[in-house]
Amino acid sequence: MKLCKRCNTEREFKDFRKAPQNKDGLQSYCKFCQNKLKTEWSIKNREKVREYAAKVYREDPRKAKGKAIQKFFKGLSWQQAMEVFEEMLKVQEYSCKICKVHQSKKVLHVDHCHSRGVVRGLLCAECNITLGRIKESIPTLESMIKFIQDLKNIEVPVYTRRLILNAPKKPKTHCPQGHELSGDNLIMRKNIRRCRICKNEQERAREKRNKEKLLQLS
Repeated sequence: MKLCKRCNTEREFKDFRKAPQNKDGLQSYCKFCQNKLKTEWSIKNREKVREYAAKVYREDPRKAKGKAIQKFFKGLSWQQAMEVFEEMLKVQEYSCKICKVHQSKKVLHVDHCHSRGVVRGLLCAECNITLGRIKESIPTLESMIKFIQDLKNIEVPVYTRRLILNAPKKPKTHCPQGHELSGDNLIMRKNIRRCRICKNEQERAREKRNKEKLLQLS
């Protein structure tokens, strides 16, 4: 066991990164504290992080990609991670493992199990996000499939958003300020109902602002 100098918590040796310069060969801060500090620094220095990432990508795009996916392949260098990634691309024929869309049309991302940390394949953004949104629930997927199949058997036309938007709307009876839109208070312009009281108040406020500006200039 080793005591972390930042959180003052005793942790196992595996929770500390290696540091050959120290007597015990381990760093003073645990991995959790280091990760927290790194995240806080990245948030405060977003521009520096972006500039560095752009610089690395300009100098060596392959290295930049390798650094980005290295976290999914624990224990491997970025070069080894890239070799595994490229081999997976070949096996999947450079396409998404689920929808089979080619990488020339959509960027493929590394999909991994968060609980076990195992890389499962390369997916496009849509498939990857969908798995996360439904929490990888098989019953939910089966329900989605049944829903799509049932849609094909529906004979009654489904109302679309366009029909809803084009449906006749009830005319407004009051403005947002609560004034009744009727008689002399109603202004009609291009089928838009406006409040005369609010319009007059806006004009008076505009004139007041203009006078104040003129006084400041003089």
